[in-house]
Amino acid sequence: MSSNPSSPVVSVIIPTYNSGKYIEETIQSVKQQTFNEWELLIIDDGSTDNTPATILPYLCDKRIQYHYQKNKGVSAARNRGIELSKGMYIAFLDADDVWLPMNLEKKIMALQPDTIDWVFSDALLLFENNNVIVAPDGTDKLILEHYLLWDRMVVPGPSSNIILKRKCLNTGLRFDPMFSTAADQDFCFYLSARYEGKRIAAPLFKYRQLTNSMSKDMRVVSKDHYNVYRKAENNKLFKSYLFKNKCFSNMYIILAGGWWSIGGNIINTKPLTRMPNTRGIIPTKPSSPRFILIDLMTSWYKTIIYLIKAIIIYPPNSNKLMAKFFKKYIYAG
Repeated sequence: MSSNPSSPVVSVIIPTYNSGKYIEETIQSVKQQTFNEWELLIIDDGSTDNTPATILPYLCDKRIQYHYQKNKGVSAARNRGIELSKGMYIAFLDADDVWLPMNLEKKIMALQPDTIDWVFSDALLLFENNNVIVAPDGTDKLILEHYLLWDRMVVPGPSSNIILKRKCLNTGLRFDPMFSTAADQDFCFYLSARYEGKRIAAPLFKYRQLTNSMSKDMRVVSKDHYNVYRKAENNKLFKSYLFKNKCFSNMYIILAGGWWSIGGNIINTKPLTRMPNTRGIIPTKPSSPRFILIDLMTSWYKTIIYLIKAIIIYPPNSNKLMAKFFKKYIYAG
């Protein structure tokens, strides 16, 4: 199949910010697709590293465009890509993830029925030591309900996985610039509420797991996810009052687990070497013993507060928490 950059079938949107270490492999994974009727829109959100220089040699391919903007956040970058896109299908890809060669071909084939509006596949998890494992399977059954309940994997790595028909965006659906770590979750709430999704039961991309990724900042994570759920409440995505409470409770439990993990990392890290700091929650530089103690107490306090909120708003979840506690700390011992 020949390629025509003036009328691509699918527009691939890569937002990037200081991704020079990985973006070449990401671009190569697009160029190696068995389906080649694509355009690639790289939206640079104000990189200060070698990202532009890494991308430059690829611009001789007329299908690849590079657009630089002042730093506005990943949602603004994706939205600019949407506005610039020409394809009848829109695909999203993060600058550190990697598609397998048949990703586009299989997903575009799955999009052919009129009843299917967007598709996604299973995923492989790619770790920094290059180890690869299969991610938990997604599901296309009751997508919105499972998304809101946050009770299982739904769409693995949606910002590198989803391909959708342009009609899904014609109603104004975009990534909310208010959010950073939870922008894809928010987007998927409304995509699944309005349009029919289909899962391809095979891994078609590698989802890179980075220890210093944006999603490790628990203060931002907590604020983002809470506000995503409040927005969903305001837009009446919850089917009942009891269901809403259960969803919020599950969200609080997951946030409590994130804060608890921060405390565990502090305990298991040698002092004054590479210590997480809850004012950033990303391992950066040595901390004094006083700050280490503050960080530890903060993580435990946040854990307790979120667990209390979870039980108050939906008491049946106390049984789930007790079962997890006994399984991990009593029966395992």
